[in-house]
Amino acid sequence: MVDRQVLIAFEQNQQPTLQLQGSTLQLSDLKLNDTAGQALAGWNKLSIEVGDTRPLQQQVRLASATLQQPFGYLHRRADGGFLPAPVAVKDGVQEAVATAPSAVAADKSENIAAKAEWKLAIDRFNVESGWANWRDDVGQVGAALRVDQFTLHAQNLAWPMDGGARWQLAAQLQGEDRAARGMVHSRGQGGVESGQASVVVDKFDAQAVHAYARQWLQLPIEGLASLSAGVAWQGGRVHAVINQAARPGDGRAITGQLQQVLNRFVHSESGLPMRLIHMGDIPADKAVREAVMRRQLLIQASPGCAASLAIAQLANRIKTMVTPVQQA
Repeated sequence: MVDRQVLIAFEQNQQPTLQLQGSTLQLSDLKLNDTAGQALAGWNKLSIEVGDTRPLQQQVRLASATLQQPFGYLHRRADGGFLPAPVAVKDGVQEAVATAPSAVAADKSENIAAKAEWKLAIDRFNVESGWANWRDDVGQVGAALRVDQFTLHAQNLAWPMDGGARWQLAAQLQGEDRAARGMVHSRGQGGVESGQASVVVDKFDAQAVHAYARQWLQLPIEGLASLSAGVAWQGGRVHAVINQAARPGDGRAITGQLQQVLNRFVHSESGLPMRLIHMGDIPADKAVREAVMRRQLLIQASPGCAASLAIAQLANRIKTMVTPVQQA
């Protein structure tokens, strides 16, 4: 269902101007299905308030866009492909056609780049009460996860990206049984080429990734884990600090796992994978909680604790990175 209110202004000058501003658009109850009729994605309502939009100058500005109750299903088949393959007809019989995901993605990227003359700006973008299901049938994994209660508040989004975006998101992680497996929070600012963000995973239940871990471990995995990390990226390089590391070496191991994800799914505008650089770890330390409860600075309250020493070491490393080397 579509509800709309459009305000149009036209001005005839040496360069004609068509302006759309203050218009509203609502698109409700959208659902997308695959060729087999299975649900893929959709939403309850999309509300858009048009800002200073000038189609003749190829400029689109949205004052606000709010997406309510979006949902999605992501399924990786046993052959490594995503979603059902396209269907072709041969001798009156339908056959699935295998398509290389990487080639399709590359073609789409080239088409988007070729049409990048249009400029899009979104002042405010909000997502409310979203959820997504993930299922992985590759090998003997059989993993199923769900992201629920997803919320996003973003400002100053633009395409082409200019690095001025800010965002804050939160989501609940669930298992196949829909039981809570932890929470994820993140906030940051920047764009593809440069920016910074913080990520907090709270009370993550290891059962959520048991299907993956059992490929290498015979024993059942149990327990809760929390992770806090800060990342900064510049020119295709991401600098990561892993907070609340339980053991020495955990941060480097986590960084390596995240690098594998970046290699597969995230690329810079140059087309090269983003490089994740491990800057250091801040170990889990009860002195941190004590300093917070007392409303004191950690380094002043407990300068000799493990977390304070790690912060000082990290600061020295950052200082050597940003301070020019003086020539003798």
